[in-house]
Amino acid sequence: MENELTRTNQLLNSLYTEFAASKELFRKDTVLTKQSLAALTIQHIETEKRIGALTDDHSATKQTLKRTQTELDHTTEELANVKRELEHEKERHRQSRIIPPTETTVVTSQPAVSGVAFFATMNAHPENLGINQIVEFPKTITNEGNAWDSRTSTFKAPRAGLYYFSASIMSHLGEDIETELVRNGVGLIYSYDGDKGTLGVRSLSGVLKLQTGDDVWIRIYNNPNVNAGNVRVYGYEYPMSEVQIKMTGNIIKVSINKLNNLQDCPIYVFRIVEYASTKELLYSFTEDYVLTKEKLAALTTEHASTKEELAALSKEHAATKPNLAALSTEHAATKQSLAALTTEYDSTREELTALTIMHTDTKNRLSVVTDDHCITNRILHTTRTDLDKASNELVKVKRALAHEKERNRQSRIILPTAIAVTTSKPVRQSVAFFAVMTDHQQNLGIHQTVGFQKTVTNVGNGWDGQANVFRAPKAGLYYFSATIMAHSAEDIETELVLKGVPIVYSFDRDKSTHGVGTLSAVLNLALGDDVWIRIYNNLSVNNGNVRVFGFGWSWFSGFLISE
Repeated sequence: MENELTRTNQLLNSLYTEFAASKELFRKDTVLTKQSLAALTIQHIETEKRIGALTDDHSATKQTLKRTQTELDHTTEELANVKRELEHEKERHRQSRIIPPTETTVVTSQPAVSGVAFFATMNAHPENLGINQIVEFPKTITNEGNAWDSRTSTFKAPRAGLYYFSASIMSHLGEDIETELVRNGVGLIYSYDGDKGTLGVRSLSGVLKLQTGDDVWIRIYNNPNVNAGNVRVYGYEYPMSEVQIKMTGNIIKVSINKLNNLQDCPIYVFRIVEYASTKELLYSFTEDYVLTKEKLAALTTEHASTKEELAALSKEHAATKPNLAALSTEHAATKQSLAALTTEYDSTREELTALTIMHTDTKNRLSVVTDDHCITNRILHTTRTDLDKASNELVKVKRALAHEKERNRQSRIILPTAIAVTTSKPVRQSVAFFAVMTDHQQNLGIHQTVGFQKTVTNVGNGWDGQANVFRAPKAGLYYFSATIMAHSAEDIETELVLKGVPIVYSFDRDKSTHGVGTLSAVLNLALGDDVWIRIYNNLSVNNGNVRVFGFGWSWFSGFLISE
C-alpha cells in the first residue's frame, strides 16, 4: 500500500511539472505575440500618418498646378490678343503713311479724354470700427485724374460716365466682417465673411453710372449683431506659406486622432479582449493548482497517520482512490483547456500574418503616392517655366505694341502743306447693366431663373428687369459677372446661360456660415442674344427648395467691351 501511495505521489508530481512547463511556454509565446502585434500596429499607424500627410501635400500641389495652368492659359490668350492688336496697329501705321499727292488729307479728330483711375491699399490694421464707419485706405498707389481723396477714403467722380469699382476686404483669423459699397450715402452691394477656420476674404465689385461730383466709398454694414463697434480689418499682406503650414498641421492632427481611436480599429479591440480572457483563464488554472497542492498536503498527513494505525490507513487508502480518479479527470480537463489555448494561439498568429500583409500593401501604396507626387512636382515646374516664358514674351509684345502705337501717332502729324479738316466722329454708345437682388429668392427649382429686383445701371436698355434677362442691343464682346450668396449652412448651384446653353457654373457648400459663389465670363454676342442666371440641373441639391440670400448680397452685372 505504501508503494502504491508513492507511485500516486510521483504521478501527481509529474502531472504538475508538465502543467507548469506548458503554462510557462504558453505565457512566453503570448507575451512575444503581444509585443510583435503592438510593434506592427504602431508601425502601421505611422505609415498611415505618412500617407495622409503626403496625400494632403499631393492634393495641394495638384491645386497649385491647376491654378498655374489656368494662369498660363489666360496669359497665352492675352498674348494672342496683344499680337493681333499689334498687327492691327502696324497695318494702320502702314495705311497712314500712304498719302496720294493729288488728294486733300482729311484728319478726323476727337477730343482726348484723360483717364480716371485709382488704386489704394491699407498699411495698418484698422480696429474698433463701428456701423456706417468708412473703411480707410490711406496708401494711394494710383490716382489718375485726382478723383481719389486719401484723407477721406472717398472717390468723387470728376465727370459723368460709367465707372467700374472693385474692392477686397480681409478679416482677422476667426472673426466676422460685413461691408458695403456706397454711392452718395446709399448702400448698393454688400459682402460678408464668417470663416471661423482661417483669414476670410470677400470682394465687392460693380458697374455704376455716376454724375459729376457723385461720391463712392466703402463702409461697415449696419448689422449690430456683427458690427458692434469692434470690427477689425486685416491691412498688411498675409504670409500664405504660414497658412498652408497651419492647414497641413490640422489635417495631420485629425488623421492621428482617427487612427488612435480604437473604435476605428475593431480588430485591435477584439485582440485585447481575447488576450484579457486568456489571462483570466490562466489565473483560474493557477487557483486550481493551488487547491490541488492543498489536497496533496492533506493526503500526505493522512498517509502519516495511516502508518500509526493500519486500520485507519486502510480506510484512508480506500478514500484516496476516488480522490485520485477525480484528480485524473481534472488533469484530462486541464489538457483539453491547454489544447484550446493552443488553438487560440495559432489563430492569433494567423491574425498577425494578415496584419503583416496589410502593412506591406500600405507601404506599396505609399510608394505609388510618392512617385505620383514627384511626377506632379515636375509637371508643375515645367508649367511654371512655360508661364514665365509666356509672360516675358507678353512684355516684349506689349512694348512692341506701344512702340507701334507711338509710330502710328507720329505718322498722323500732318505736314504744313496739307489741308487739315476737323470733323466730329459720333461717340460710340456704351452698353452696361448692374442689377441687385433686394428680396430673398425662395423655393427655386432646376433651370428656374434667378431674379434681381433692383436695376441700378442699365445703359443701352439691354437688361430686362421683368424677365431678369440681358438681351444684347448690339453685337460685340461683353463681360459678365455675378455673385450669389446662399443662406447659412445651405447648398446652392447656379449657372450662367447663353441662349439656353450653360457656359460656367458656381457651387457653394459652407456648413458653418453663408457661402458665396461667383460667375464671370467674356462672351461674343450677336444682336438679340440672351444671357441670364438660373439654377443648375442637380436633383440631389436643387430639388425645388433652393433659397438665395438677397438684401443686396447677390448681384448680376455686365458691359460691352468692344463692338
